[in-house]
Amino acid sequence: MNLLPLLARLAGSSETEQAAALFHSTLIDALADWVKQASERTGIKTIACGGGCFFNKLLTSGLRKQFEVAGLKMLAPELEQPGDTAIALGQAWVAATMAGFRRV
Repeated sequence: MNLLPLLARLAGSSETEQAAALFHSTLIDALADWVKQASERTGIKTIACGGGCFFNKLLTSGLRKQFEVAGLKMLAPELEQPGDTAIALGQAWVAATMAGFRRV
């Protein structure tokens, strides 16, 4: 999805709330579409979402709903907040898992 028309429309908007709603809904649709296409190509059905943008509750809940409808499972931080900490924790878990480490 091309987001340039959205940006042009937002640049000329004086209605802040309406522009914010349009931005969020369009971004959610575009990201969900991109993830669904990638899932269809790869067969991956579990999506890990941990970046700082997931502090945004509108983005997080909108993507979660779209992923559920598409049959995708969304993983998101629960014990940690989204952002660098959650990303680093996930990377450490993947590294440990791939290296065959086990908890003692």
